[in-house]
Amino acid sequence: MASELRVNTIYDKNGDNSSSAEEIKVGRAKAWVHFDGSFATSPFTEANGGIRASFNVSSITNNNAGRYTVNFEISMPDANYCSLVTGTAGNTNAGYASHDTQAFGGSGTNLGTTSGFNIRSVDGGNLNYIDHPWICAAVFR
Repeated sequence: MASELRVNTIYDKNGDNSSSAEEIKVGRAKAWVHFDGSFATSPFTEANGGIRASFNVSSITNNNAGRYTVNFEISMPDANYCSLVTGTAGNTNAGYASHDTQAFGGSGTNLGTTSGFNIRSVDGGNLNYIDHPWICAAVFR
């Protein structure tokens, strides 16, 4: 026999941070991360300081200059999610006054996997892969 729980609003255990049933139905970010793409130690984590803040992201793997894999703490049910990425222009004295960051999947597709997705970060002028110090990504499903 199935059970039902009907409520108007759900709160955390302290009575703060509410969500309506409609907000939950429509969806909130399933994962997000703010990390230092120029961090020296891979994988980046919150514990070692490579990840500044996150939700449902266990680590970031630094694959090469300007190339990262975001690893989910809890896998997505499928790869049909939307990943949005942004980054800073960085230090203009370092020669990259503009930038471009983008999420992409493996094997030339636009899909990630249930366990994570890839990010590329390039300078805006010459399109060279570079490590930006401020990269943010969010996943919606």
